[in-house]
Amino acid sequence: MENKEPKIQFFVNWPFLTGYIVIEPIGKGSFGSVFKAMDKRAKRYVAIKKIKSNQNGIPATAIRELSILKELKHPNIIVYEGNVLKRGVLYLILKFYKWI
Repeated sequence: MENKEPKIQFFVNWPFLTGYIVIEPIGKGSFGSVFKAMDKRAKRYVAIKKIKSNQNGIPATAIRELSILKELKHPNIIVYEGNVLKRGVLYLILKFYKWI
């Protein structure tokens, strides 16, 4: 029988995200970084987008992105699954899409 546990190549300690195993970084942009993670409850991959605050708090464009993602349901738009705000950092939990 094949082992289905994710191979962890990268370690990050986010104790407030206890339901997830962060596996590896998969992207970086102007707001922050995106990580591939395993949702331990659902047993599937998710993307966690880490958005750092600036001197004015969480960037307004990131707040707009969050509010829009919560409302939109379309096959060409990433699926919002939740968020965590901790110590001035916003973590968006998104559906993981494997790019080929």
